[in-house]
This record gives sequence, C-alpha cells and structure tokens, in this order.
Amino acid sequence: DVDLFAFFQKCVAEELGGISKVILPAKSPAGNGDFFFTCLTQNKEFDLDSYRTVDPTKMMFYLAREQMTPEEYETEKRIVAGVKACDLKALQVLDTALVNEDFVDPGYHHWRENTFVMTSDCGAIAPTCHCNLVAGKPFCESGFDLNLSRIDGHYLVKSGSPKGEELLQLMEKHVPLQKAADADFALVEKKIGRAHV
Repeated sequence: DVDLFAFFQKCVAEELGGISKVILPAKSPAGNGDFFFTCLTQNKEFDLDSYRTVDPTKMMFYLAREQMTPEEYETEKRIVAGVKACDLKALQVLDTALVNEDFVDPGYHHWRENTFVMTSDCGAIAPTCHCNLVAGKPFCESGFDLNLSRIDGHYLVKSGSPKGEELLQLMEKHVPLQKAADADFALVEKKIGRAHV
C-alpha cells in the first residue's frame, strides 16, 4: 500500500514513463462518506478500496468541453486509479460507441490512449450500490490495465492489457514488488465467490 502510493508520488514528481498526473478517489471534506476523483496531493485522504466515486469515471474521458483538433490535446499521460467495475462497464460502452471502424471521437480516443486505468475491487457497499441486482459484480474481470485486489495490508496486482504490462514493468523498476503466493490467489478467489451470492 505504502509502496503503491510512493510509486504514484514518483510518477507525479519525476514524470515516470511520461505520467504526470495520478487521479484517485478522495474522501469528501463534507464527511458524508462520499468519494470524488481528485489529483494526487499530499493533503488528501485517498481510498482505493471502498465503493465508487460520486463523479463517474467516464467524465474524465468524455469531457463536457473538449478541443476538437488533435494538436490542442494535452500530451501528458495519467493514471486513473480506484475505478470500480460498474464505471468500467460504462467506459466499455463508450469504447464501442466512440472508437469503432465507422467513427472515432478524437478527444475520447486521445484520453483512452494516454490513460492507464487501474481498477480496484469494492471493499465496501454504499446505500446506492446495486451491481449484484443487475448482473454486475463488485470486482473487474476484464477491460482494465491493472486491477488491485486488497489482501490484508497489500494488493494483489493483476495485469489486463499491454498497457497494464507496461505500467507493471515501470512499477517494478521503482518500487519493490513481490511475486504473489498461491494462497493470495486463493483468498481473492474466495472473496470473489462470496460476492456472487
């Protein structure tokens, strides 16, 4: 956990792999239990393991206002971490609609190409959560770059794309990672099994 946030801090400070921005769920200052996506800073309380943010992930990819010429786009790469399965499904719907053989939305495509999507399993349920009622799950199975599953005081990190492999290799160069034990995989599978109920 500490090493992951140290890696995020290094990305922002040193632009590792061209990544200059890390966006994470932060607790609302109102103290109402809500989370909002916020750029990484020292003075925020971030939580990757709870439930989804109030602001949907898709708002960071399909902006309310966007420049329409490619030369106007920011060239920075970014990590959006703590994305939940329900929000990832919305991105997959937009992928189908906005990046296909008949049409490519240049703004959306730009942000998808330059963002590492780091999902994390839900470790809590909000009063508004209902994924199990609509055949959803509180964990991601595909469509992510990296997925985080909390096990005690650390994360089991799973790659889900070539971009995810690239990010994992970058992490290995800058923070200590350990190979997961079979028991860790079994524990995650057990948690997933309980979530199907």
